[in-house]
Amino acid sequence: YSWSSLEFPPEIGSKSQSEVLENFNIKNHRPKNYGYNTYAKPMEILAAEYSAKQKLLNETISQGVREEMRKIERDIQVLEQGLDDARNSADISVMKKAKVVGMTTSGAARLRPWLNQLGAKIVVIEEAAEVLESHVVTALSSQCQHVILLGDHKQLRPSTEVYELCQKYNLNISLFERMVENGLNCYRLNVQHRMRPEFCSLISPTIYDDLTSHKSTENRQNIPGVSKNLFFVTHNFNERKLPNSVSFRNEHESSFVVQLARYLIMQGTQPEDITVLATYSDQVRNISKMMKQYSETMSMNASTVDDFQGQENKIIILSLVRSNNKRKVGFLK
Repeated sequence: YSWSSLEFPPEIGSKSQSEVLENFNIKNHRPKNYGYNTYAKPMEILAAEYSAKQKLLNETISQGVREEMRKIERDIQVLEQGLDDARNSADISVMKKAKVVGMTTSGAARLRPWLNQLGAKIVVIEEAAEVLESHVVTALSSQCQHVILLGDHKQLRPSTEVYELCQKYNLNISLFERMVENGLNCYRLNVQHRMRPEFCSLISPTIYDDLTSHKSTENRQNIPGVSKNLFFVTHNFNERKLPNSVSFRNEHESSFVVQLARYLIMQGTQPEDITVLATYSDQVRNISKMMKQYSETMSMNASTVDDFQGQENKIIILSLVRSNNKRKVGFLK
């Protein structure tokens, strides 16, 4: 399971994730106007007729009109189902010609009949440590012969909707984590390509006992305007919690990180190369509000640490938020 990152080719870097992924959307490979004459066009005609009947119904309530409208509704439903079936058939035909088919685990559960028809022998599940075990099962068909799980069980676990069930039945423990913790054979990538070696030393060997840095992480350009590329700032300004809120914010930290971002931008750093992270959602909202007050940071986005997992940027400014007289740090411990 991977503790390093996958790097996209340079030509992809100029495009957003949505633009890159859109190229692989199966809808863009389906024949144009597929099923239009057979299903969509008759649906348009029936919809127009339905609107006319609706207008007539408003003018004179007639049982005959109601019956005609019910029949039209049934006909439309039949055509809609036929159109869906035709499109599904076209999509499955496209997928059968492809060497690799990608979908979310939620999509795999919803499109279970498709998976059975595809009959994939190999299934690869990315970020498997964040995927519920039930979602893994839904992605497997009777024809599956080989399952490859990729992930890092030392990062975030899967999220569950019902906390009580999570605590009682350990639903937030992925199949990936259970397999690793129970001693099943696995392969670990121990070379990271993301961060400077001094950043890597923060998590190795404390979290990853033998993680090393690739040569490409060395001799990277220093951040302009600061003496060190990694530093910690401490303060004694207390956090606060808004009424009826379970989240925290720290006004001093909010102001500090925004002004630091502005300073770095003034030194020549591009706004898109800076990401502001916080450990609490209320702090993210507060920082986002402050950033919109300045032209330099107006286009920047703030995010929680959890939401940003799996992503990366050149400069990260992290707000840990918690600061109080009781020296409590909450879930950060």
